[in-house]
Amino acid sequence: MRILAAQTALKDMATPYEGHDLQGLCSRVDTGQGEAIHVFGACSSTLDVAWELIQSGTFAIWDSVVASSQWAGRGQTRRRWLSPAGNLYAAWRWPVPPQAWNTLVPLMVGWGIRDFFHRLGIELRIKWPNDLLLEGRKVGGILVEERKGALVVGVGLNVTWSPDPGEMRAESSITAGNLSGLLSDANSLELWAQLVSRVRFWYEKTLASCTPAEFVSLLEPCLAFMYHHVQVVSGDGRHLARVIGLQEDGGLVLDRQGQRDILYSGSILPLDEGQPL
Repeated sequence: MRILAAQTALKDMATPYEGHDLQGLCSRVDTGQGEAIHVFGACSSTLDVAWELIQSGTFAIWDSVVASSQWAGRGQTRRRWLSPAGNLYAAWRWPVPPQAWNTLVPLMVGWGIRDFFHRLGIELRIKWPNDLLLEGRKVGGILVEERKGALVVGVGLNVTWSPDPGEMRAESSITAGNLSGLLSDANSLELWAQLVSRVRFWYEKTLASCTPAEFVSLLEPCLAFMYHHVQVVSGDGRHLARVIGLQEDGGLVLDRQGQRDILYSGSILPLDEGQPL
């Protein structure tokens, strides 16, 4: 692993890194070879920076970008992702998996991150298709983008701060939370370096030893709202259904008034207390 602190701005999309000294971190994790972590100050979006580095030919598979803050962070359906300093904002180049795994990438990222935190004693749940929950509150989000045969995964984790309910879109958001008080003294960058190594190992092991169907069966018990009624938000509008599982291709299996339904695009939200079924 290599830690590469940006010394100059990247066009108009990222400022140089001017944070705390990285010498101690480099002494622990920088081996001088393997995947690189490019560290910037503020940026428009780590995804923007990653795509720019790919275009310049300096961003290999498993390389990542970390920024101290973002002024135009984006989430699902390009919703604004609030990104002040203190949390983790990263974009990560993944290999394009075999075709049978293509539609499972967001869930694979979620599972890999969940597995990493499980080893730290923090139990996250995966909210289909791309959120991470802690005790019912959203502490992280995942956004997968693919262009011209390259795959980049955006990851945001609320390490120290989370937005107030008034800052969220009430009609389409789940209450936010954060990991404050649950982690050791490791900062966001060191946390990311550890996560990258662990998830890469998990990914390569899983593709070598597991089928998509086997992976889905392992993931299902870790889904948020499994066997619960939820509000489904999709192109068909809003309706109630019960989560009953996952398809082998990552589609969410729902029971909608006794009819089996598969959700491929959209999101689910918990029911408000007292909301009728």
